[in-house]
Amino acid sequence: MFDFCGEACAVCGRTFGERDDVIVCPSCGAPHHRECYKIENKCAYDERHGDGFEWQPAAPNKDEDTRSSFEGAGDIRICRNCGAKNNADTLYCTYCEMPLFDSDASRNFGSSQDVFFSVGSTGGAISDGELINDVPVGDLKKFIGTSWYYYIPQFLYFTRNAKKVSLNFIAMLTNGLWFISRKMYLLGIAILIVMTGTNIFQLYVESLMLKSSSDTMDMMSISVNFLAEKPLLVIGMLLCTGLQISITLLSGLFGNWIYMRHCVKKTKQLNQQSTTAEQFNSSLAKKGGVATIATVAGAILYFGIYYVATYYLGNLIL
Repeated sequence: MFDFCGEACAVCGRTFGERDDVIVCPSCGAPHHRECYKIENKCAYDERHGDGFEWQPAAPNKDEDTRSSFEGAGDIRICRNCGAKNNADTLYCTYCEMPLFDSDASRNFGSSQDVFFSVGSTGGAISDGELINDVPVGDLKKFIGTSWYYYIPQFLYFTRNAKKVSLNFIAMLTNGLWFISRKMYLLGIAILIVMTGTNIFQLYVESLMLKSSSDTMDMMSISVNFLAEKPLLVIGMLLCTGLQISITLLSGLFGNWIYMRHCVKKTKQLNQQSTTAEQFNSSLAKKGGVATIATVAGAILYFGIYYVATYYLGNLIL
């Protein structure tokens, strides 16, 4: 991670402070205040990008300036999550609120030993300025909400290693409810409808099988007789089972990657729609996070339909 404290904004020329909202150009790496970037909605060095221009930090002669707010406070603690400097007696980072326990300010932040997360096979501290599909990690953290500490390492693993697969047991086992909880409503509702419909169809076929049987027949005989009488229904039931298994596996294996694409897309859209940094940050918090009410409503609807269908199909047998 690069610490932009003491560096100058490419637009206004003012130096960045500890808590400034910084956005980094994905092409040349130049830092801007988000408000300044919003003026033209492009990098201050945009015209030089075609020449292969790369922004370079100023000469490292700013130790006293960047630590002036901590004079008289003794040593400082550097947050291994966002790189902010904190007073030595601070237990949680004043910027990102992550714990500072066992933090050692004498170490050089960003060294190979300073690991906060292990992302895939490579370890390293995660910078808010690092880009995931041209979106800063800091913006994605605000969109995801409090569970970013799980998802951001997953996203970085996908980006750094060009991968799409990671295991998500919750997405695998909740029949679309996890997608609804992360506000991917269309996909979540579609999965919920398919899973509910196939379950009801399977119950219907099973009820017909049992109704056509006699008390003296075993299950194998019932299945064979029903297959001979109504093969299309049996084939349909098998196809439903295959579809359910496919959705379950695909949700569990690709759910996190799908969520990354959702977060990146929505964050870019909100950035384009916002005119100020305050509006953008507010939109990230409002549009992201967890849809608790929608998830509960989806669960009630799913189980309600399933048990009502079970009750009426059970009466079909009697």
